[in-house]
Amino acid sequence: MTELALLAACINMQRRHPSIRDVTTRAGRALQAIKPCFMMGPLSVAQYLAPGALDFDLVIMDEASQIRPEDAIGAVARGGQLVVVGDDKQLPPTSFFDRLSLDVETSEASSGDVSFVGEDDESVLALANGAFHSEQGMLQWHYRSRHPELIAFSNHQFYGSELVVFPAPSESNEQIGLTRIFVEDGCANDGINDAEARIVAQAAVDHLRTRPNKSLMVVAMNIRQKERIEEHVHRLEAAHGGLGRILDESEAEARLEPFVVKNLENVQGDERDVVMISMTYGPRQPGGKVEQYFGPINQDKGHRRLNVLFTRAKEQMIVFTSMRANDIQAGPQSSPGLYALRGFLQFAETKQLPSGSRLTGKPPESPFEEAVARELERAGYAVEPQLGVGHYRIDIAIRNPDVPDQFLLGVECDGATYHSTLSARDRDRLRQEVLENLGWEIERIWSVDWFQDPARELKRLLERLEQLRGPQDVHSPALFETLLQAEKTAQDAEGQSGTDQKQTRQPDRIPGQLKMTFDEKLARGPRVKDGLTREEMRAALVALREKIERECGDADPSRGILRQSMLEELLRKRPTDADEWRTKIPLRLRQDTDGEQFKRYQEDLFEILASGAELAL
Repeated sequence: MTELALLAACINMQRRHPSIRDVTTRAGRALQAIKPCFMMGPLSVAQYLAPGALDFDLVIMDEASQIRPEDAIGAVARGGQLVVVGDDKQLPPTSFFDRLSLDVETSEASSGDVSFVGEDDESVLALANGAFHSEQGMLQWHYRSRHPELIAFSNHQFYGSELVVFPAPSESNEQIGLTRIFVEDGCANDGINDAEARIVAQAAVDHLRTRPNKSLMVVAMNIRQKERIEEHVHRLEAAHGGLGRILDESEAEARLEPFVVKNLENVQGDERDVVMISMTYGPRQPGGKVEQYFGPINQDKGHRRLNVLFTRAKEQMIVFTSMRANDIQAGPQSSPGLYALRGFLQFAETKQLPSGSRLTGKPPESPFEEAVARELERAGYAVEPQLGVGHYRIDIAIRNPDVPDQFLLGVECDGATYHSTLSARDRDRLRQEVLENLGWEIERIWSVDWFQDPARELKRLLERLEQLRGPQDVHSPALFETLLQAEKTAQDAEGQSGTDQKQTRQPDRIPGQLKMTFDEKLARGPRVKDGLTREEMRAALVALREKIERECGDADPSRGILRQSMLEELLRKRPTDADEWRTKIPLRLRQDTDGEQFKRYQEDLFEILASGAELAL
């Protein structure tokens, strides 16, 4: 029987299947031909692949700081080339070992210099760092954090500001970035801070109620505090009806990122949209002195534990603390963990890095950028040169005059940052893709075009800004109220036509009076080419959202097809059918959207967006 025939026979078997190890031994070449890439843990390699049965051209080890050298040997031996990927600034394997081999007798060990390869290395990453020091490379682009405040401290403290961190299109607020909450009455006794645990539990429950589509992890500094937080969560569950169902749904294993409460020692490898940290430590009495004992943070690898903790959040990190940075006394003999803890609390309080550099504030890099920024300021826009932190900055970020804490447009110039990038793929495509995925609108200005005809380039830039803002005569809540009132009047009139007709009536597209209002605005205001302005589309979408909320009263608003984050994305990308919806709208937004709402109202939605597809200012 050939190897392929053996595989076919195994697939058709109903019982008495051969073991996986037996199949890989007898039909290994056929398996590799069908599936040339195997994804396995190091222990699975030893369990399922017999020595000599299969060889691979390349072995890649990810999270290598968590793999012991003795566990990795079997996988390394089966490959022709080896790539070891990991972060030596994070935790090593949690269970340590003494040697790679059996202990030798004391008398034998004392009689000579007996040593073994890797016996002093805590992980295969440490072993590889020592053996291949000249062949190391750093993966610099940081993707997880959707706001620079979430990685800025770790980048500075642990990575020498080498990470490429992309700026966010808005400043930190109650839903993104780093937030510090000081617990005035917090007291730490026997490793428990009850006041802090109570506030954290309430904040977690509020989050699960109001933002269930955003995953959440709560982290305490020790097991006792973790258990106390869980106790307060369960008390709130018992006291409030309906909370049990919310917790059951959020903790379900079927969720990709369920709600969890963890302690500092076991958060590595996890990530969530929102991370709440209970700092736990504090004075024994309110206003008292903080004892300088910080558990595992004082230990040799305490700073690595903190680095793991500070890099878990994708969108927001909320720090609950009963102590301030100046309550921590760090001297020349203090551990790196103590310095890291004090520095992080200082950053959370001031949003300023220990070196004194801020997330913004650098001057323009060239006279070209200065000239562009100066002309934009003359046109009435506030600009932020060199927005960001670390190596990557947006050359010019233009604030939204109507929402000053948000940026309307990012301008990329072909200055020093552009020319220092080695790869055309990086500078012309990938960076812009990352920024747009974060929510940025990006416009490029080439220096040659600017110097040849600055008036033309400035006009193009200002037209783009006005398009993003929308006409100013309709950029106010008054228009929204007018449109909503028009829809209500139309529905009230239709409601008087008889209950039978009302029961069989299908949901309208855009109500007639609402369309009349748009027509009137178009007749009075700036014209567009066969379509609506951006703000008129926004008003129509808001009116449709109100209609959906009335007709789907039991639906979760955080998963609505026109929730605020989705509405803004729809206005930016303007899909006009289901195919464009799938290609233009990010997967994370589509996954969080109520599928029934989409099926029921997609025609209404696409009709509104199509009405503005030909916008031309």
